[in-house]
Amino acid sequence: MLTAYMVEPDGPWDSQAVTNAGFAAGIGLVFSVVTALLSWAFVKAEWLRRWWYTFPAGLAFAALLRLTVLAPEL
Repeated sequence: MLTAYMVEPDGPWDSQAVTNAGFAAGIGLVFSVVTALLSWAFVKAEWLRRWWYTFPAGLAFAALLRLTVLAPEL
């Protein structure tokens, strides 16, 4: 997600930077789903507490923000 937020286009011709930021945010969103599923399994096994769901939720929120509201524009 840090990479997705650091990438900014150099100008109106830099569509590659916009694509890279979207791709990095998409990977962050997939990673948040994987960590949510792992958190669910470990909470169900009572190895972790319920507040561990906040980490994948925060990651998903950051990824969705970068994909929608804070998306880089050309």
